[in-house]
Amino acid sequence: MWAVALSVRYFRQMRTNASERRVSAERERGHMARITVAEERARIARELHDIVAHSLTVIVLQANGAAYAFDRDSERAREALRTIGATGSDALEEIRQLVELLRADDDSPSDRMPVALDQLETVVQRARDAGLTAELVVRGTPPDVPGGVALAVCRIVQESLTNTVKHAGPDPSATVTVDYRDDAIDVEVTDSGHGGEPALPGGHGLVGMRERVALYGGTFAAGPGPDGGWRVHAGIPVGTAVRAVTTE
Repeated sequence: MWAVALSVRYFRQMRTNASERRVSAERERGHMARITVAEERARIARELHDIVAHSLTVIVLQANGAAYAFDRDSERAREALRTIGATGSDALEEIRQLVELLRADDDSPSDRMPVALDQLETVVQRARDAGLTAELVVRGTPPDVPGGVALAVCRIVQESLTNTVKHAGPDPSATVTVDYRDDAIDVEVTDSGHGGEPALPGGHGLVGMRERVALYGGTFAAGPGPDGGWRVHAGIPVGTAVRAVTTE
């Protein structure tokens, strides 16, 4: 009888343990699913913010400029309207690409975004078209990096210049310095603004830049420059360093 009782107790305990393991596994799967959803939402928010905020900033500034120049300088007004059209078309294309990537089965759509480091000149030129005096200084040779790294670099430069256009005051200027080193890409954007915080409370610009850099184990800093204005600096590891981070 004692043996039978012990056997019954043993099998009951086994069933209880198995049930607890199933509950724990389901809880863990739910937790991981919530993390995945949160990461996906953050990724979508970063892309939408950077596309829409930049494009709308350029469109609003150019529209105001066109209205001002309409009766004074017709060619300037026409050029502003052409810039509005080009900016809107670019934004629509970027949003279309983003939607396609989000619908795909690939778990890392940012690496499939058609962005390369040689597009930095285009990013800076768009800021110039918005009325910003901008200089691009490149040191070294662009390395072969994953699309996500190239996208992060381009978005950081784009968002920094957009903030300069929006917040630096009249006749703003900015310098973009990109230093391609063996182990990292260093990006620095400085402007001639008043040095105040460019992001409004609840804004996503600086948050998005910081998140992009963190994805690749890099460093990020933003604040007033030593000589005035605003300074953004990002360091993103490349080569074996970035491969180690992205495969964790």
